[in-house]
Amino acid sequence: MSLIARLWSVGLTLSLIVVACASAPTLSEDAKAVQRVDALIVSLADAYRGRAVDRLMAGFAPSVSGNEQLRHTAEGVFARFDQIELTIVVDRMHFEGNTATVFLHWDGRWRSDEKDPLLRQGTARFVVAAGSPAMITEVIGENPFGTVPDASAQS
Repeated sequence: MSLIARLWSVGLTLSLIVVACASAPTLSEDAKAVQRVDALIVSLADAYRGRAVDRLMAGFAPSVSGNEQLRHTAEGVFARFDQIELTIVVDRMHFEGNTATVFLHWDGRWRSDEKDPLLRQGTARFVVAAGSPAMITEVIGENPFGTVPDASAQS
């Protein structure tokens, strides 16, 4: 093989490699659903820590039982505590069609000025309609956003 043919072959191979690496991967519909559900959980935790009750409630379907109580509880917690820390860890997701069941645990820390923080933790199962946008349709267990820290259990 001549030198020119070899250089052309190497150049063509390198060009194909660059083109292949430059194109973005195409996600499956299942992967997109997982991303939507994960983004929902992250955005809810961010809204709660940021005291954004409207953003928090936007992640819950209007049909969720106790929606108004959840709003009232969150507003009360936001007014009562100066600092809110909430960590949510998703243990696993199970999909059945367009519905995801998200198993998670959470740790919260609520603090008022000059008082020891209140520490709570719990587990929950969120049932999520994984469409666009993803929305929580049911909460089973200890809802991290509906928890009212008890001042009598303060450290």
